[in-house]
Amino acid sequence: MNKIYFAFVGLVCYTIGIAQPVYQSPAFSIQKDKVVQGMYEATALSPTHIVSNYQSPANLFQSATIDG
Repeated sequence: MNKIYFAFVGLVCYTIGIAQPVYQSPAFSIQKDKVVQGMYEATALSPTHIVSNYQSPANLFQSATIDG
């Protein structure tokens, strides 16, 4: 009984932790692994890899590929 109870409590705490933003303002929110601002979102897939759907208006007609 105790093992099931603690597993359930752990699952509930984990779920609540995911759903709650770390910081939230009218302009943007910061969650455990992402930042959301309006329709734009940046997500950390790992400590060294971030993906984003942001497109700079100044760069709409330029490739995102970096040649070097």
